[in-house]
Amino acid sequence: MARLKHSELRTLSQALLELYASCPGSDLSERFFTIVRRCLTFDYFAYHEISDDLPKRNITYPEYGLDVRALEAYLHQHFTWNAFAVNRVESPVKISDFATLARWQRTDLYNHIFRPRGQNHQLAFITLGRQPQLGIALNRSRLDFSEEERSLLGLLQPHLDQTFRAGRLFSYLSDAAEGNGQAWIVANSAGRILFETGKAIELLKEYFGHNGSLPAQVRDWLKRRASTLADNVVALKLQDFSIQRGSKRLTVRSLSSVQAAEHRLVLTETSEELDANSLSNARPYQTRSRSAVLGEPRQAEQRDRRNPRGAFSHGRQARRENPR
Repeated sequence: MARLKHSELRTLSQALLELYASCPGSDLSERFFTIVRRCLTFDYFAYHEISDDLPKRNITYPEYGLDVRALEAYLHQHFTWNAFAVNRVESPVKISDFATLARWQRTDLYNHIFRPRGQNHQLAFITLGRQPQLGIALNRSRLDFSEEERSLLGLLQPHLDQTFRAGRLFSYLSDAAEGNGQAWIVANSAGRILFETGKAIELLKEYFGHNGSLPAQVRDWLKRRASTLADNVVALKLQDFSIQRGSKRLTVRSLSSVQAAEHRLVLTETSEELDANSLSNARPYQTRSRSAVLGEPRQAEQRDRRNPRGAFSHGRQARRENPR
């Protein structure tokens, strides 16, 4: 591996921070293009999702009409592709590792796919093992890629692969949750939302009026929940968070331990609507009970609470007026 400069390592560190700070649900190809461009220069960036030894999803930046038929027909002439598919090379390779520029330019693959845009040089990798595989290719016209650039892409490769796997997992889980109409959120310890279903977005906007990070009320609840462990307090009332909006109530439940680095939250909305017939047929004591629950004690309770001795005097007066 070529020795990297301090500035290159600093740029790599910043790119990795940006990579892991991004939401897993965002578009992977666009994220990877942005991250790799911070570290390397190229004319074209190609993102491939590969299954059964064929590119199934192909995206290029800048975008151009890729002739997929020609790509599949002449893929066997691709020197870097053969290095991964046949020789099982795991690290980034260049076309110049296997052929001169003149030999590369004589292939049908070059003339159909690469010649129209003058893509003479390529640096690429394909992950091995689990399906689908991730393929990243950088192309440019004039200057071949250096060994330092190969090293940088090699250092990025495992992080891009890990993010690719996580993104695929979140995509599967999101599809399943959306299909069931579930509302759930994954947020980091700072309250930044890393993933959320469509239903969760709707509920956050309805009850808190914004989205993008956990509402302050929920973050405070999570902090109190975590502090109970430090204080050795069993906080049964802090297991769930709830907020009322009219006749509807939103309940937030955490599926993570109080010390987890990420919070997995499930949001559930319930309705407490009462029709007019139920209210008209309600018994008096039921109405009084509801009033007390809502924090509106009866006047007698307020009087007795203010003057406990007066309660006994009223009792004695009642016995004198109604002797047995």
